[in-house]
Amino acid sequence: MFARLFLLLSVLLMTGCDTKKFTIPDEGRTTPEVSECKMGGCSWSKFEILKINKISNETTEVQVLPFYASTTDEDTAPNTWEKDDKVNVQCSHLHPNYNGIALKLDRSPSGAELSIVESYYNICHSYQGDLDQAKEKFGY
Repeated sequence: MFARLFLLLSVLLMTGCDTKKFTIPDEGRTTPEVSECKMGGCSWSKFEILKINKISNETTEVQVLPFYASTTDEDTAPNTWEKDDKVNVQCSHLHPNYNGIALKLDRSPSGAELSIVESYYNICHSYQGDLDQAKEKFGY
């Protein structure tokens, strides 16, 4: 009995069983609001989780509805949000993807990739913050 359990654990460890889980809000819930302020203006974003589809132990597809807003004050959340088109996100340590764009999370994103990489971490890990720390924390 113990030999079988030991063998099973050994196989899981050798095959790279991923222990870094995704933290996706439930369907119908909204991710935390994120703001970024530059030059006197602040852009805000949040995502409503529409559908979660677990493909495998490694991959979860999430359909979200993005909302965007802007304000002049970082401390004042917007009253009015604009909806955008639905987006599909593939939460995966092997093949992370944001609406058909493969993400390379093992390096720092370019300026053009920055927003979608931040959105990926917000949607898949409920994380906002330093992207280098996120890469280490979540095993990318």
